[in-house]
Order: sequence, then structure tokens, then C-alpha cells
Amino acid sequence: MLYERQRLVDMGIIPYVDDKIDLDAEDFFAYLQGWLGKNRYAKSTVSSYYMAEGRLRKFCKAQVLPFSKINNDFLKRFEIWCGETPFTMRGKISQVTINKMIANIEFICYQALNEG
Repeated sequence: MLYERQRLVDMGIIPYVDDKIDLDAEDFFAYLQGWLGKNRYAKSTVSSYYMAEGRLRKFCKAQVLPFSKINNDFLKRFEIWCGETPFTMRGKISQVTINKMIANIEFICYQALNEG
């Protein structure tokens, strides 16, 4: 039963809740909006960041995502969820697209870390 429950958590069917969300912590979504607002990128680049944000919001089912929640385990669960959840009429998204979304999330985290 534990294995089956963990599999459902990994697939995103059952939400993973390890701690209460700290509303005072730095929010990934708020940082991303501010970061995109002050940097100039091509429309395709900006749309790929917004696509990653949208999928991440659906995965988290929350309006706030503290940076402290984003780790390798979180990204692995996100990758599995993206691979098994159909988003378009054509079905599931490709692994290349999933890898790009994860790379975008990691890049934003590194930018936030560099800014302190």
C-alpha cells in the first residue's frame, strides 16, 4: 500500500504535502514575474518561462511556491507528473520539452540565489 501511495504521489494524483507553506518565505512565482519584468527576452523565451510556470502551478495546486520546496526530489516528481499528464489535444508533452521546463526552473533558482 505504501508503494502504491508513493507512486500516486509521484504521478501527481495525490498532492505531496511535507510541511505547511511559509507565506513569509520568498515565492518562486512572484520572483519569476518580477525577474521577467526587468529583463528583456525574445517572445519565445518569455513564453517558455510562462509555460513552465503554468505547468508548475498546476502541479503544485497552490498560489505560492517557496524556494525552499524546490529541490531535486520536487523536480523529479514534477518531471514524472509532466510525462504522465496530457496537456494538449495531441496528448503528453515530449521529454525534451519537460527537460527544457526543468532547466528554466533551475535557471530561475540560480538567478534568485545569485541575487541573494
